[in-house]
Amino acid sequence: MTTWPADKVERHPLETLILYAKNARTHSPEQVDQIAASMKEWGWTNPVLVDEIGEIIAGHGRVLAAGQLGFSDVPVMVADGWTDDQKRAYRIADNRLAELASWDFETLADEFNALGDDFNAEFAGFSWDEIEKLWAPENDPLAEWQGMPEFEQNSKMAFKTIAVHFPDAAAVEKFAKLIKQPLTEKTRFVWYPQQPNVVAIDKRYEAAE
Repeated sequence: MTTWPADKVERHPLETLILYAKNARTHSPEQVDQIAASMKEWGWTNPVLVDEIGEIIAGHGRVLAAGQLGFSDVPVMVADGWTDDQKRAYRIADNRLAELASWDFETLADEFNALGDDFNAEFAGFSWDEIEKLWAPENDPLAEWQGMPEFEQNSKMAFKTIAVHFPDAAAVEKFAKLIKQPLTEKTRFVWYPQQPNVVAIDKRYEAAE
């Protein structure tokens, strides 16, 4: 029968665990505080994964939170016999695969609604501002456009400022190709339809009588 690291969970002294020096996943002080708040509420629910010498493969944030809370020992699973490549790849996969999941925001809002008034949002990793947005009408993707002035083609104003939201860099690039204009970090104005520059000396002005 195949054995897995999760088949055996044991307690190791916190001081014996080694943070992986090249861990690509960063943990801000604010996030460590959130993890610590969660551990205070529910205890330790997800053991740290280490190799034979105690170097961490998965669980850096939990270990940092444990140090903050003053824990002396922590639940550990040992990945026995893993190659360096397997450990390196799992460090990436453990974080990346979780990112690829998505939320059903309507159901999430219902779940928060079902919680009691004493619930601390830090336990779940959400701020109260984020939770309030779940309940607000701004969840409607068209809501941010409500009440915005219509764009009048016959307007004589020199320009209009319009905020456009793009989901990613690829969408920005696609938009730049559509309007046939480059968009960089220094771009402040977009002219559409794009007009050739007109040198001021070519214009003739006459005083009105």
